[in-house]
Amino acid sequence: SGALLFVGLILRRTSWENRLTLTIIGCMAWAFWSLKDSSEAFQFLSAGSYGLLAVIGIWIAGLFLGQKTASEQPPENNRSTEPTPPTPEPPQTTDGPSNAPPQEPPNPAPAESKSLSPETIPIPPGAISPSPGVSEWMNSLMGGK
Repeated sequence: SGALLFVGLILRRTSWENRLTLTIIGCMAWAFWSLKDSSEAFQFLSAGSYGLLAVIGIWIAGLFLGQKTASEQPPENNRSTEPTPPTPEPPQTTDGPSNAPPQEPPNPAPAESKSLSPETIPIPPGAISPSPGVSEWMNSLMGGK
């Protein structure tokens, strides 16, 4: 009972995923042990029953009282060696009131209307275009050109 209580208190600071994983692994180990020697496995369960009940009670009480686990700690409490990057401040102008909305760049005038064909459509950088053979095959399939 004491050993199970000690392990449960250590696991109190971990996430629920860790708790459930170790609980399932422990249940599987107990089930395999009970296949080998059922009377000894049940004696172990009855001897540790008070510790198991205490651990379950502590975990549920921590759940209802809002105890933060290690994964929910705010980043400033976690001691990391990486500095946090500074947040950029918005540029300030001295020409007008500070509460004026930012001006958006004007929309460019639409170009002359051109017929859109695969040759006139600009390809964005990093895009992959099909090979000429595939383009010819698709054009003949779709009735183009």
